[in-house]
Amino acid sequence: MADDEVLGRVDTDGHALSAPVDETGTSLAVVPTGAPWLGWTVDPAEAPWDVAVGGETLTVSAVAGDTAVDAFDRTVASGWGTATSGQAWSTSGGSASDYSVGSGTGVHSVGTLSVNRFTLRAAGTEADTSLAVSVSTPVLATGTQGHQAYLIARHLDANNYYGARVEFGTDQSVRLTLIKVVAGAPGAYPAVDTGLTHEAGVPVRFRFDVQGTTLRARAWLASDVEPTTWQATQTDSSLSAAGQSGLRTRILTGNTNTLPVPFSFTDFHVAQLVTVTRSANGISKSHAAGAAVALATTPIIAL
Repeated sequence: MADDEVLGRVDTDGHALSAPVDETGTSLAVVPTGAPWLGWTVDPAEAPWDVAVGGETLTVSAVAGDTAVDAFDRTVASGWGTATSGQAWSTSGGSASDYSVGSGTGVHSVGTLSVNRFTLRAAGTEADTSLAVSVSTPVLATGTQGHQAYLIARHLDANNYYGARVEFGTDQSVRLTLIKVVAGAPGAYPAVDTGLTHEAGVPVRFRFDVQGTTLRARAWLASDVEPTTWQATQTDSSLSAAGQSGLRTRILTGNTNTLPVPFSFTDFHVAQLVTVTRSANGISKSHAAGAAVALATTPIIAL
């Protein structure tokens, strides 16, 4: 039955929702849950097919992007090495010793002000993607400038990329801003106060979603359940090409913290975006992040 369009499909070794989806959502952020960390095919000729999530059957019409997962489950000095899912990290900005991995955490050690530090996936590019990571700093921001952490998408080079910025303010606010750098010119959309309070060592998780010309972001305490609503949304057509994804940090001149200030990152996800039609079996419901995603029909293998 290997040539059957339904019964001949072979499932991967496991996928899950990276982000929650409500009962009407038609875009799923999906990541693999274990080795060999394979994503789904993006070949449009393979669609449609049905998947099952929490008792609901959904019909897949398109899959976009690459996928990566990093639990930072290794020890690396002067770099970030290779992610859990097998992709190498590249670094730029500051010095090599500013980057390290250990005890389930990837670190940017910010020892100089107004210097961008990047860790980017050295292989794999995507135009549409959903990124998420948790970040914390061990001290409260002091002076006139806060601590800035970014999720980066469509990174073509140092002069062209999109980003979502979480800033831990000197008033302990947590602000979320969508940004772009185009032909070397930086731009930022209005910041959104997330209502969160920055506490030293307490991780905030944030997600950056890029689909077509739509940029969206949200932030929440990493210990809480991820919301389904977006706090910042903008339309921007400046950059459309596929690019790298990753992370950036910066502390601007005016901050008076004792340096270095380490930014600790955990649980990094690059999710594939899966377009679906809901309720193929008459059931439509909300699904939480972490819900298993699998083929709705088990393949038949000839003996």
